[in-house]
Amino acid sequence: MIDHLSPSTAQAYRTCGKQVYFSKILGIENPTHYAMTSYGSAMHRAIERLYKENLSKEDYVDTFVGEWDVLSAEVNNWKTDSKEYLLQEGKKACEEFYDTIYGKYDIELVEQKFDISRGESSLPILCFADAITKDGIVIDYKFGRGLSGTADSKSYACNMATYAWAYKDKFNKIPTKIVFIKEKWSKRKDRETGKYIFSHAGFVIDEKDVKEEEIEFYKNVYDNVEVGIQAGVWLPASDESYFCKTCGYKEMGLCKRMVY
Repeated sequence: MIDHLSPSTAQAYRTCGKQVYFSKILGIENPTHYAMTSYGSAMHRAIERLYKENLSKEDYVDTFVGEWDVLSAEVNNWKTDSKEYLLQEGKKACEEFYDTIYGKYDIELVEQKFDISRGESSLPILCFADAITKDGIVIDYKFGRGLSGTADSKSYACNMATYAWAYKDKFNKIPTKIVFIKEKWSKRKDRETGKYIFSHAGFVIDEKDVKEEEIEFYKNVYDNVEVGIQAGVWLPASDESYFCKTCGYKEMGLCKRMVY
């Protein structure tokens, strides 16, 4: 049962409505747990504690190690990674984050929950900003590998507009900026396997000024997504899309690519 919308639900519905149908309507958990998803969660949790508890660099790295140890146990799709390899890359990322990012922003709120009411007849929107600074900058961390690193990319646009809308709804003003802090990854081809091995390669700090028209555009996107959900329209992803190829529901044999 869908009782609220979020940037991830809206983007997932627009990419593959069937996945939203399986997860949100039927309540079937996606059985595929990717290493990079767990890695990103471990990094987020460690950063949250870093700011909330003013951890030392050593304690911050140790926090990541503890979180990764727990979350990595859930992984069943490692690709070319291994638990130990991502542990070492994560340690390097934590040390660089502490040295170059941690003191750069005057963080006031961490994991700020936003709940946007859209009226009694519409689903509310729920989202969490990773951090908000005292001067009104909203920060979002990205640790995936398939992201371009630019705030103008489609992968960031819905998040950016939703955070700006939520900030304005709560504080009655537009945020100063939306900042995406993305971990960069370099890659090299392994001679034996022919597969790519990814290594931590620093961070991209990408700032985006907020425009009212972008907020209005994504308000309409949420409206359209809700119309589709309420009408029971669950369009599948295109056959050749990366999203479809790696879908756990397809691997389970649940998805026959029918349109509901």
